[in-house]
Amino acid sequence: MPFLSELTKYKRLIAEAICNDAECVSLITNKNNPTLPAYQLIESVNEAGNRQRGQVHLYDYLPGTEEIGQVHVCVEVEEAKVLNCAVGNFEIHIYIIIPENMMVMYGQIRRDALAAAIDNVLNGRTDFGFGKLERMVGNGNFLAVNKWRGRELVYGNSDYNRIGKRM
Repeated sequence: MPFLSELTKYKRLIAEAICNDAECVSLITNKNNPTLPAYQLIESVNEAGNRQRGQVHLYDYLPGTEEIGQVHVCVEVEEAKVLNCAVGNFEIHIYIIIPENMMVMYGQIRRDALAAAIDNVLNGRTDFGFGKLERMVGNGNFLAVNKWRGRELVYGNSDYNRIGKRM
């Protein structure tokens, strides 16, 4: 179980894994053959305090109804069952938010394709340093805001990996 002070670090590791996958980045940016890694997609604040807009957020971001249509992916980590003072579980929530006008692609639905691509990147990973990630039942599809659709993916840890390597 990570310390609460480490949650942002783990969110960033997960966001970077997503931004280092060609299929995920292509589906997020709507561009073929993206340059990797695409860490500029992660919303941040620079040393001068200026906000760098992004499409991957380290919190449960919700686009406004007036916002320009872009795909957004949000990464959130929450405490789950605490077993004792040293051991506990947590959940990773991935929110995929897509404007309706970008949902339908040739031969597939962008929300489904991006969910499958993110699952391919995360499910079974053990190299983040907090145990093996396994997909759990999430809340499924949702209406984010007017003309925006979403899907929630939920992952939990099943053990503790002290090595920090992908198996």
